[in-house]
Amino acid sequence: MTSTRKDLHKFQKTGLFVFHGTPVKVKDLNPRQAYNYVKGVRTRDGKPAVFATPFVDLAIFRAVVNRKNCPSNYRSGFSYRNKKLGFRASKFTLDQLNNSSKGYVYIFKKHDFMKSNPCESVAFKKVMPFKLVKVTSKDLPSKIFIIKGGK
Repeated sequence: MTSTRKDLHKFQKTGLFVFHGTPVKVKDLNPRQAYNYVKGVRTRDGKPAVFATPFVDLAIFRAVVNRKNCPSNYRSGFSYRNKKLGFRASKFTLDQLNNSSKGYVYIFKKHDFMKSNPCESVAFKKVMPFKLVKVTSKDLPSKIFIIKGGK
């Protein structure tokens, strides 16, 4: 485990913070509309919000595995079952990551967010991070299940 990931895990262990992973560096985060695909149709998912997670590894994963670092297409996801977080990505996705693949984990005070499910908290107003940490592909969780087939 990298020293950056260890330091981030120290914040998680306090239970006082939530995390947001993104490939871009900004001063603050404003609510944005989330979307899901229902039967192939892009559909609004709730009200515009800033989304965060109590799991720093999920924020790291989202900060690094994305369109910016995998411009030729990517397939990835996560699951949360039996209080365990799991990650998955295609080999093609992971092969696009290199030493310049980076992102940012925003650390927010938990009290600025409302818990919406075990993996997610939301804020419906602009929020300022407590701290911003640059992460790289070296900080990714070590166990990422490889999705078979396709890109």
